[in-house]
Amino acid sequence: MKTFKFIPFLTIAAVLLYSCNTSLSSQSTTTEFDIPQFFKEEVQKLQTLNPTVTKTVSNDKSSESKEIKISNWEKELAQFSTIDINKSGTEFLKESNGDTLIYSTPTDSKTKITVKVIFNQKLPVEISIYKKTQNLLFVNEETMNYNVGNSYILDKKQYVKGMGNNRYLIKGIIH
Repeated sequence: MKTFKFIPFLTIAAVLLYSCNTSLSSQSTTTEFDIPQFFKEEVQKLQTLNPTVTKTVSNDKSSESKEIKISNWEKELAQFSTIDINKSGTEFLKESNGDTLIYSTPTDSKTKITVKVIFNQKLPVEISIYKKTQNLLFVNEETMNYNVGNSYILDKKQYVKGMGNNRYLIKGIIH
């Protein structure tokens, strides 16, 4: 007779556990724009097309430009793939403005990241990434821009305490 008193309790407990478990699993499957996957697909496309690139590499002291064929697009665009707004443990705020999505870390984050994705007819046409890391010893600022199939820019500024400033810029125009 005592076991029948526990059946409603067990039923309610099972329903509560199921509903908690369901909400957690549905929450973890929510994804935003997948930057690493996007660049994986771009790398495959560019490897197949094998376009010529006018590539300029410069730092504070010199600059050099060449017309080249990129043999390893994965390596060439690797910096873009390091930003993953779907990575667990990383919180991004999302803002939508017409055909533009902007993801940014909260203002109190140690690493400041802003990702801007511009769409045209629901396809991404431009991705801009700004990343700033700062601590007592150094400040790193990276600005990356990828204009789909047309160009890419990697601009990195670094200040290291006791060593000063350093900057390098890589710009590729895809033909």
